[in-house]
Amino acid sequence: MATFVVVTGLIAAANGLVAGALPAAVALAYGGTIAITLATYRHLARGSERHLSVLAAGLGVAGTTILAAGAYWHCSAGQLPVLTQTVWIAQLFLGAPENPFGSAPGCPAQQPLALLLARSLALGVVFLGAAKLVLSLSRRYVTSMRIRSAQDLVLVLGAESAGDYVSAVGRATGPGTTTAAVIDQPPTGLLERSQEVLAIDGAVDDPSFLERLLPLRGASRISSVHLVDPDPETNLRRLDVLRTIVTPPRRGEALRGVVRIDDPWAAEEWRRGALSDDGWVVDSLSTYEVTARALLRQTAGADHDHIVVSGSGPLALALCAAAAQAMRERKAIRDLVTDDYADEGTTTDTARLTVLGPQAGDLTDNHAVHQRRYGNSSETLVVMETPVTRASVERAVSGARSPVVIFTEEAGTLPAELGARYPWAIYAYSSAATGIAKRALVGQVRYFGLALWHDDADASDTWARLAERAHKLYLARYGVGHSTAARPWAELSPFYRGSNIRQVTTVLGGAAKVGISWGPVQEGPAGVAVVTPEQIRALAETEHESWCSYYLRHGWKAAMHRDDAMRTHPALVPWSELPPEARDKAEKGVRDALVMLDAFGYRPHQAAAGPWRRFVRSGRVKAQRQSTDFAWRTDDGQRLQGRAGDWLVTGPDGRQWSITDVKLRATYTYVEGETWARVGSVLARPAFAGERIETLEGGYVAVAGDWVVQDDDGAQWAVPAEYFAINYVEVPAEPAKTG
Repeated sequence: MATFVVVTGLIAAANGLVAGALPAAVALAYGGTIAITLATYRHLARGSERHLSVLAAGLGVAGTTILAAGAYWHCSAGQLPVLTQTVWIAQLFLGAPENPFGSAPGCPAQQPLALLLARSLALGVVFLGAAKLVLSLSRRYVTSMRIRSAQDLVLVLGAESAGDYVSAVGRATGPGTTTAAVIDQPPTGLLERSQEVLAIDGAVDDPSFLERLLPLRGASRISSVHLVDPDPETNLRRLDVLRTIVTPPRRGEALRGVVRIDDPWAAEEWRRGALSDDGWVVDSLSTYEVTARALLRQTAGADHDHIVVSGSGPLALALCAAAAQAMRERKAIRDLVTDDYADEGTTTDTARLTVLGPQAGDLTDNHAVHQRRYGNSSETLVVMETPVTRASVERAVSGARSPVVIFTEEAGTLPAELGARYPWAIYAYSSAATGIAKRALVGQVRYFGLALWHDDADASDTWARLAERAHKLYLARYGVGHSTAARPWAELSPFYRGSNIRQVTTVLGGAAKVGISWGPVQEGPAGVAVVTPEQIRALAETEHESWCSYYLRHGWKAAMHRDDAMRTHPALVPWSELPPEARDKAEKGVRDALVMLDAFGYRPHQAAAGPWRRFVRSGRVKAQRQSTDFAWRTDDGQRLQGRAGDWLVTGPDGRQWSITDVKLRATYTYVEGETWARVGSVLARPAFAGERIETLEGGYVAVAGDWVVQDDDGAQWAVPAEYFAINYVEVPAEPAKTG
């Protein structure tokens, strides 16, 4: 009704401008326009700057139409009324207004002022649209260039439904690191207003678009990728695409990937199975796991002695798993540090855990299978397999001094009924809630919903949390405050946080290269093998290369003394130049990381060797028979022993090795002089770095790139990658027979 009155007034004002009542008409016209602006803004422009430009353009078009309609009201120049005026009004926005006044029959002799105002408004609308288009294109171009020229880039795909999580990722990055969210539509809401994240719209599933968005000097500076679409299949498809167009960092540093998979069973299985040696270290992100950890953090510090979990779905399973993991973490730290180490992260090492519900038995069985599958023991849970009622909850907490009740499924009014009667801490799931409520409504009842990020969390993925735990272990061992890197996690700069996460992901990614697997251990804890000293040493060297790369990339330099202000460090040298104490410290850091991985349920065991493949030997060598015992060294300096009567063989590249007389005559054909031709075929497979190979000349520890070669008698030896590529030709596999 109010809009109708204002529009009527504007039309009357436009006619008044023609009639000559100028002051009153102008006042009414502008007053009506302001009224429409305020009324429309009140309803449309709440919470988004995007609405303002649309609102202004709409008002300009409306004002132009009303004023022009009033000016042309009684003038059609002898043509069809209404349609003629409509065409003339449209021409105002094209810059070619019709002016029939003073010449056309029935039209006033003088051009109305309303038409002049309408022309001004039309020009303003056109200018506003052009300016908006230019601004939008320039803003998108600037955003694209900022992303492409980033020193370090964190890439987020599918961020439309995870604005809080994306903002948290942006806040966790350090100076010089850019967080970019690529979405299907222009950014709105939190992503549009975020100061930590560069949001850009584009074809998220188009590889060519993503390639154009990569940093200018190559993709090596992409440090992590987050795929957070609610559909796990979409995330996995995008990960496959990114693996083909994003090159992992060099010099041992792993590229970190986080993939959203909400189902806790699928998330854990995929997380372990996706670890490989291709330079990527990936983790799954589950709303159930993140919410479960947030709920346990809420119970921390309040001296609760009993936790009752109601329900049997994915969230209840995730809560049981999170509680078991928290207990493993604390035990690992206590085992490593003799001091009394207080961890504010959880109280579940003392609180009793009861599972309540009609399917509570099935839940505890699933929990036990879930833990044993990866070599972890399952703690004993109290099971109450009964319907969830006020009476059953009262029985479950009987005798507890300070209980916590967590309803993982909708429970109607039951939480409020209990909150009104008892001073218990109660958390009740609600599908309408997002995150955990900050205030209680009835007693101590707080409602919560599933979320990828919660207000009290700093990082949600497994490797960031593991890095935080490993840093606490570092502080407990070396003390707080001796350097800027020795600060509590909450006070640690993003640079040092990133380095801690880098260490964990480097150990995870490098483990596959030295023959360590993190996959399911079906046979339980007894089947977990000890990591060998050679593997520890190889991992420490890889970690040192990664650490040097990270520091050098952030502007640090090698110097005699450490100076955090000048960003200098004496350990920024190749592994071969490190003093023994620095190497020992690096190896100790790797051991600590492995212990924390074990606490997280990532129990290392020796990976199965790759399949043997048949190769044909080629090339010629020089051979001299030795009359006394002799020694020779491998390319990396390892000393091996030959016996009297053995042959010392020299390859075309100058490499030397020993071979018995029987083996020489079985695998070489004499040519002339000291020249022998290599003949026959062997089996071969890639070696694991740190793998010990028992050769006829003694034990040899393989390095990255070596091949293990085995003859028909079972004798084995190692061959460097370059030599192997020249002198061994793979025998094509025979095609499978059909029919």
